[in-house]
Amino acid sequence: MAPRQFADGLIYIKASDGAWFNIAHGMVAKVLSYDSTSRRVTFLVRIAAGTRYAPHRHAAAEERCVLEGGCLCGGRELAVGHYHRAEAGTEHHDTSSDDGCLLLVISSPQNEMLQSRFA
Repeated sequence: MAPRQFADGLIYIKASDGAWFNIAHGMVAKVLSYDSTSRRVTFLVRIAAGTRYAPHRHAAAEERCVLEGGCLCGGRELAVGHYHRAEAGTEHHDTSSDDGCLLLVISSPQNEMLQSRFA
């Protein structure tokens, strides 16, 4: 079910609304909002236990907040309630989760994957 926008400009999405899709091995996402003007997407990302995400360079600032579980990001452990921001041009080489997690992420869909650097 697509998000419903009402005449007053408000959008509501129930937890049961929307579809999850695979973005990488062990990672699924559900888009909450996409702003075509700023080219920013807000989405939920669920990372399965034991998953490591490939290195990538940020095309624009990326923000994330841990909602459940925990992960390693940019060399730091993030737990429930922790927030992380990566500025445009920065690189993540060590995004992973030992026990699994759920993140709220606001980012550009134009990030550059750095597969050649993935060990």
